[in-house]
Amino acid sequence: MMKLMMPVEFALVVLMALVVFDPIASTSAFQFEGDSYIEFPFEIGYTENQVSFILTTRDQSGTIFYIGPDIGQNDFIAITLMDGHVSVAFNLGSGENVMSSLNRFNDGLPHSVMFRRQALEATLTIDDTLVASATAMPDSLTDVGGLRTSGMVFVGGVSTTYKMTAKDTNEYFLAPQLNGCIVGMLVDLVAIDSIRPFNSVNVADTCSFPICNAMASPSCMPNARPVCGIDAMSSMPAIVCECELNLFGSSCNLIGATFGSMNEGIQFALSESISSRTLLVSFDINPSLALQDTPIVLLESAISGDMVAVSLVVGRLKASYSLGGGIVADLASVPLMVNMWSRVQVFLSNDVMVVTVNEFTVLSFGAGVATTTLDIPIGTPVFVGAGFVGEMSRILINDFAPLSIYLSNNGSVTNNPITLGKGVTIMASLPSPSTISTPTPQPPIIFPSFVNASTSILNDATSPFLATFSKGTFLEVQDNGLYIEQANKISFLIQTFDDSATLAHVFGDRDYLLVRIQDGFIVASADVGGGAFGKKSAKLINDGEVHNVVVTLDLNAISLNVDGQLRRNIGRAKYTKLNSGDGPTIGVGFEGILADFVFNGVNIFTRLNFQHKTVTNYGVVLSESTNVVGTTTPLGSTTSSTTFPPLPSSDGFALLFQPTSQYSVAFNNDVYASSVRLVLTFKTAAPIGTIFRLFGDTYVDFMEVALTSGGFRVSFDLGGGVRSLDFSRNVADNEYHTISAVMKNSNVNVDVDGDIVGVVRGTLGFHVLNPGNPTKAFAGVAFSGLISQIIFQDVDLSTSAALSVGKVYLSDVLTVESSFGNP
Repeated sequence: MMKLMMPVEFALVVLMALVVFDPIASTSAFQFEGDSYIEFPFEIGYTENQVSFILTTRDQSGTIFYIGPDIGQNDFIAITLMDGHVSVAFNLGSGENVMSSLNRFNDGLPHSVMFRRQALEATLTIDDTLVASATAMPDSLTDVGGLRTSGMVFVGGVSTTYKMTAKDTNEYFLAPQLNGCIVGMLVDLVAIDSIRPFNSVNVADTCSFPICNAMASPSCMPNARPVCGIDAMSSMPAIVCECELNLFGSSCNLIGATFGSMNEGIQFALSESISSRTLLVSFDINPSLALQDTPIVLLESAISGDMVAVSLVVGRLKASYSLGGGIVADLASVPLMVNMWSRVQVFLSNDVMVVTVNEFTVLSFGAGVATTTLDIPIGTPVFVGAGFVGEMSRILINDFAPLSIYLSNNGSVTNNPITLGKGVTIMASLPSPSTISTPTPQPPIIFPSFVNASTSILNDATSPFLATFSKGTFLEVQDNGLYIEQANKISFLIQTFDDSATLAHVFGDRDYLLVRIQDGFIVASADVGGGAFGKKSAKLINDGEVHNVVVTLDLNAISLNVDGQLRRNIGRAKYTKLNSGDGPTIGVGFEGILADFVFNGVNIFTRLNFQHKTVTNYGVVLSESTNVVGTTTPLGSTTSSTTFPPLPSSDGFALLFQPTSQYSVAFNNDVYASSVRLVLTFKTAAPIGTIFRLFGDTYVDFMEVALTSGGFRVSFDLGGGVRSLDFSRNVADNEYHTISAVMKNSNVNVDVDGDIVGVVRGTLGFHVLNPGNPTKAFAGVAFSGLISQIIFQDVDLSTSAALSVGKVYLSDVLTVESSFGNP
């Protein structure tokens, strides 16, 4: 626990408090408003922290508690109010960890809050309910989770002097001052009542907020929430219904905007600057026309060059951003539904942008740049919907709601900060898009039956089959006898929505033959010693249709034929030989299906050739050629031991999770085991979220499987420190996968779809998983997709069998058929 530093005259008082302290006895109410705050120093090096208090506020955002680092350190703890949500961020030296409540607690009612950290484990509890947890990564093998910082503690806000002189690398110390009341705050079980100095803080026995009877909560409409306010009839404190953001009027009507043909959109200036590593742009959208090419939201600084933009390209969402180092962009693979509402959220965090449609991730990309702060100054113009034809509602730039602000000025043009262009109409009674369109699955990939006349028996060893690639998978052919020095030919059938990938690469020390996708076109290029030359296809091939591609390198001439359209280019005449090495590497960075891949007369995609020792398969799914992918029989691969990509559980049902879903089990009996079996079967397209986490309130022991941008991570702690290992196996390809983690003694063996992928080694001497009392499990935290199996030991926690081991709590979790979302 941290040690508070205070003048000598308070030492005896604090000592007595530590001996006889009763948390309930600390009831002083601290009223914060304006520039008020509490400040005191503290010591460093402790592995446990606990901060508890009762919060009452109607504020949207503000600082509740902040511990800043010393010079040269990054460690900190920040408890803040962000758009009404209680958020905790902390850094123990290995990176920032963030927890946040799903619900908003700025309703004017008192709420008990407790942040607790034990070494690398942290929890956030509000009103006696666990709302979030996080695990920090150790920054060394001997890291025990110490808070290695020596700075100042601030409550209710950070002083202006500190903000101006601090060299903190996080952004939380810049949060605004709190307007609200904190009662009975304890910092590591020490009451802050006697700590000085207080700066303009009103200390009293009770808060000066209106006192409302929480039991007298009225029945509010679905678009409203109960808050402590003033009754309009009696002018007395009472629980009243408050419309959610973007809603208007006594009936909480949805505010919307209709954009007509040739409209000039909505324009407004930022009322406060954005200097942050995060930004949220969200809106509901209902296009009236298909295949639109138009901007939706644009904010761009003429000073820093930083920008965030969302647009439609042939009806598909395109998102882009710049942090000063060039524009990074990506395009969704399928268009938005026409004449149907969709909810779009664009979240920029550090240098990674994630775009969701109806809470399903459709884009996730980043630049990997060093600068991760978005700087857009106050007054920067923001443009919404210019040229778009359709309807929009719930438009938010962070917590700025332009449609609500427009109506709060009674729609007056004079002095209204929101400018409506021609062709835009604002309505306060737009029909609520209560039925958001279901996620649009990627169209089914259809192939004709590829059975050569010479090999008409499908199960013959030389009959061809399909290869389904996902990001991170590829094939490698190591055979010097395949390529020819003076004439090479590659042909294949392709079906994809990808816009950038390597399809085939034959290379040596310098010479090469390369076939790739670039911006949706096929590009064939080569270098036979005189410099690179190549040709691009005349048509796009990333449209989900089947295309026939033939590439020929003959001496110094390269030919590219796509669906009968032939294009040629000539290299330098002096160089005519391809001095290469091995046969081609196929499908690096590619997502889609290839078939009939023939290299110099040899069909690589046959059972016979795949069993050859010179062909190495890195995760590509192989299937016999039939009419519809998904009904094929998996053939496996040379890297697979015995099994293939699994089917959902036999009962035919799965749990559907959204990022807001909650699933937990409180076990009747504590887990205490040296042998643990965990099996998870799931399907997702979003590489984010925790699939399963087992933990307790007594000890640090836990076991967790979580998704990462490059695959997944298995972590555990048996009391000897956190052990964790990242696996680069792509399991976020919208197909079912099974991860099995089996703990024996101090190690955890991990396999995916039957393939052994690695071992997470524990600490010698620690071989029992004992989370303590009570033992709990979470599933699907911040996860979007389906989970059909959660087998812990011998019980499937995804079924009603979970009731036999403990109390189950579900929120926003649906039971659906395991084939849900399939075309």
